[in-house]
Amino acid sequence: MPGNKKKKSGAARKKQAAGASATAPAAADEPIVIPDDEMESSSDAENGADQLDLPAQAEIIKERGNDQFRKSQYDSAIESYSKAISMNPNEPSYLTNRAASYMALKKFGLALADCQTAASLQSANPVPKTLLRLARCHLALGDTPACLAALRDLPDSTPGIQDVRRRAEGLELHLQRFKDAKEKNEWGAARLALEQAVESVEGDVPVQWRCWRVECEVARGSWAGAQNAVSDALRLAPNSSEVLTLRGLILFLTNQIPKAIQHAQQALRLDPDCTPARQLLRRIKEVERIKEEGNTFFKAGRLGEAVERYGEALEAIGEAQSEGGGGPLRAVLLSNRATAQFKLKQLEPALEDTNASLALNPDSYKALRTRARIHLELEHFEDAVRDFKAAQESAEGDGTAMGEVRSIAEEVKKAEVLLKRSKTKDYYKILNIARDCADSEIKKAYRRESLIHHPDKGGDEEKFKILTEAYTVLSDPQRRRRYDMGVDEDGESAGGGADPMMGMQMNLAEMLAQMQGGRGGFGGFSGGGFGGGGFPGGGGGFGGGHTHGMAMATAPLTSLNPLSSETRSVSPGPSKYRGAVVEDLQLPPAFALSRSENVAKAIQLAYDRDFSYIPVLDSRRKPVGYINVADLKTKWEAGSANPSDLLSNYMTKFARGTGVKYTVITPETPLEELEAFLETTDFAIVTDWNRKFVLGVATKDDLSNFVTRRGA
Repeated sequence: MPGNKKKKSGAARKKQAAGASATAPAAADEPIVIPDDEMESSSDAENGADQLDLPAQAEIIKERGNDQFRKSQYDSAIESYSKAISMNPNEPSYLTNRAASYMALKKFGLALADCQTAASLQSANPVPKTLLRLARCHLALGDTPACLAALRDLPDSTPGIQDVRRRAEGLELHLQRFKDAKEKNEWGAARLALEQAVESVEGDVPVQWRCWRVECEVARGSWAGAQNAVSDALRLAPNSSEVLTLRGLILFLTNQIPKAIQHAQQALRLDPDCTPARQLLRRIKEVERIKEEGNTFFKAGRLGEAVERYGEALEAIGEAQSEGGGGPLRAVLLSNRATAQFKLKQLEPALEDTNASLALNPDSYKALRTRARIHLELEHFEDAVRDFKAAQESAEGDGTAMGEVRSIAEEVKKAEVLLKRSKTKDYYKILNIARDCADSEIKKAYRRESLIHHPDKGGDEEKFKILTEAYTVLSDPQRRRRYDMGVDEDGESAGGGADPMMGMQMNLAEMLAQMQGGRGGFGGFSGGGFGGGGFPGGGGGFGGGHTHGMAMATAPLTSLNPLSSETRSVSPGPSKYRGAVVEDLQLPPAFALSRSENVAKAIQLAYDRDFSYIPVLDSRRKPVGYINVADLKTKWEAGSANPSDLLSNYMTKFARGTGVKYTVITPETPLEELEAFLETTDFAIVTDWNRKFVLGVATKDDLSNFVTRRGA
C-alpha cells in the first residue's frame, strides 16, 4: 500500500538527482538546480505530499518544473515554478528558473522582474549565474548601461560573460552612432545605426527606440514610413503621451488638423504635465487660425493680405529638418501663397514658393500647374509644357475630378502652341499686342508699327515685311484662329510634321534641365530611390532590381574608362528587343559623388536613396570609379570604415591607359549591343556619343524589365 512505502534516504535521493543531472541535456540558460537532502521524489510527492511542509512541497514542484524545462515545455515549467514560488517566495532559485523559462519564450520583461527579485534575495551573497541572467535580460531589452552594471560585479572568468559584454558594447556603439548622426542631421545614417541596434536585441524594441525611428522617418520626409512607425509604437504603448504627441505632430505636418488636435488633447488627458503635447496643441491651433484667415482673404480677392497671412502661418510651421522641412502642410501653404503672388504678378517670389512647395511634395498637381502658369508668363515655354504635363499626370493619378483634368489638358495644348510659336515668329509680339486683343486693336497696332518700320518713313524694309505678314494673318479671323491653335499655314499642327528624332531630343533636353535643377529625367521619366531598403525591410539597388536616383551634375568626360575594352558581337536572327534602343529603357539619370567626399556622406545618401553602386568623380568631374555600397556597409558595420575616411579609399577604380579602347553606350545604342556588352560586366554607363555627359546607368535588370513591360 502507498502508505506502507518507506521514504528514500537523503543519500539515495542525492544519488538519484545526480544521475538525472548527468543524463539531462546541457543548455546555456538551464534552470539553476539546488539539490536538497530532504527533498521528496515526484512519486513521494504524489503519495505523501500531505506529510510534507510547504517548503518541501515547493522543492518537489520545482523539480517537476526543471524536468518540463529540459523537455522544452516552457509554459508548463512556468506554471510549476509559479506554484513553487507561491509556497516559498523567499527561494531565489525558483525565480531564476522561471526567468529562464520566460527567456526561452522571449518574454524578457517578465524574466527581468524575476531576476531582479532573485538578486535582491541574494544581495548578501550574490550568485554569478543570477547576475549573468539579469545582464542578459537587460541586453535583450536594449538597456546596455544596466547590462554592463550587472556584469561589473562578476569575475571575468564567469562562463558566458565575455559574449554578453561584447554584444552590449556593440549595441552601445550602434546607439552612439545613431545619436552622433542625429545631432548632425544626418538622418539616413542615423536610421541605419538605429536599425542595426534593433537587430541586436532579442526582446521587444524599447518604446524610446520606436520614437527615435518615428523621428528618423519624419526628418527624412518619409510620411508613410512615419505613420507606420508611430502605429507600431502605439500598439506597444497605447497610453504613452510621448507616442501620442509624436502621432499628433505627424498628423499636423501632413495637414490632418482635426486628428492632430485630437491626439494632442488625448496626450494631455493622460499626462496633463506633458509640455510637448501642450506646445503642439497651441501651435496647431495658431497655424489653423492664421491659415483660415489667409484662405478667407484669398476668396475675397484681398490677395495682398492673403499673402501676408500665409507668410505668418509658414513662420509658425517652420522648416526644421527634424520635422521634414515642414512637410506637406508647409507645401500646401507655399503653393497657396504662390497662387496669390501669381495673381498679383509677383512672378519671381511665386516661382520661388512653388519650387519650395514641390521640393516638399513633388506630386502636387496644383503646385505644378501654378509653376507652369508662372513659366508661361515668363515665356519659359519648355518649362511650362513640362510642368503642365506633369500636373496632368499627377491629377489623373490621384483621382482628381475629370473637369479639372480636362482643364489642365487644355493648358497643355496652349503651352505647346506657345512653345512652337516661340521657335518661329510670334505675330502678337511683332505687333506688340496681347493675345486676347480685339480685332480693332490689331489694326491700330499695325498702323502704329507701320509708322515706325515703313521704308518710306526711314524704317527697315525686312522688319516691315514681317510686320505686314503678322497683320495679314491676325486680321483674318479664320487664319488667326488657326494660328492660335498652333496650325501652320501649310496645315501642320503644333505636334505634327516634326522631325522623327525630336522625341529623343526633347527627352535629353528634359534630362539636362533636371541636372540644372528642373524636373524631368533621362528619357523624360521621373527618378526615385534605388528601391527597397530600410526599416523594417530592405532590398534593391542599381545593379539589381532598381530605379535610379536623380542626376547630380554633368561632366566633360575626356577620359571615361570602360568596363571592357572589346566590342561584343551581336547574335544574328530575330531579336526580342524588336529594334528598341537604350532610350527605350526609360533610365533616370545616374547619381555620382566626388572622390573627396567622406564615408559618412556616402552611407547617408546610399541609405536615403538605397543605392547598390555609386559612380565616383574626380575634381574635374570625370568618372574615376565606383563604390559598391553593400561592401561599404559591411565595412561600416564592422567598424573598419570610419565616417571621416575619404570615399576614394573604398572605390573600385576604372581602368586607365592610352591602350584602353572604349565601348560607347549612348541613348541610340541598340539593346542587342547593350546586352552583349553586359555579358561580362554588371552595369554600363550611358553617355552621349562625344562622352560629354553621364546620362544614366544600365543593367541586365533594365533589359529584363523592358522585355516584361513590352512583352516578348
